[in-house]
Amino acid sequence: MEREVGWAMILLVLLALLLYSVLGIGARQDARSPIDYSAHIIISADPSFFGTPLNVSVQMTCQPNGANLTLDGNPLAYATNVGGGGILATISPPAGVHQITAQSGPCRGSLAFTVLEPQCHDGEQESCENGPGCSGTQTCTGGEWGGCAAPPRICNPGQKVSCPINSCVFGLTYCNSCGTEWSECTAPAEQ
Repeated sequence: MEREVGWAMILLVLLALLLYSVLGIGARQDARSPIDYSAHIIISADPSFFGTPLNVSVQMTCQPNGANLTLDGNPLAYATNVGGGGILATISPPAGVHQITAQSGPCRGSLAFTVLEPQCHDGEQESCENGPGCSGTQTCTGGEWGGCAAPPRICNPGQKVSCPINSCVFGLTYCNSCGTEWSECTAPAEQ
């Protein structure tokens, strides 16, 4: 019987140590380690463009169940915890500089970000200059104009090639300065 009581005491001591180390039951906050009450906010893109929804991710170090979100000091929403102390929200603010704040009790964090007016609409194209006197095309992607893409080169600038004017007369055609097209075939006397 004494042996069984001894094993029972050992098991109780091990259980108490396990609860103390894993769950922190009975543990006191160390005065040298202050509690971190910050909130870390991440948005999907900065700067972003007006009309593009932004995903907001908030990580609260004090692990609340949710937080009040404000945009420029105005209540935006109460976002609930999606697990692991993380909070997700989607916003679509107007163009300008903004501040989003997350707060729950003593936990607080804020982030400034910029929303721009888009320069163009996705897929839109316009002509552009790709070197002196050479035209190209630029395409809108993500609200911004891409680089100026030249048409494919088909010849070397200034190159001349003989060409038939009719069955008896040959002329010359010249490659333009961009290397993108040939001139009309003209008789040598007309040049």
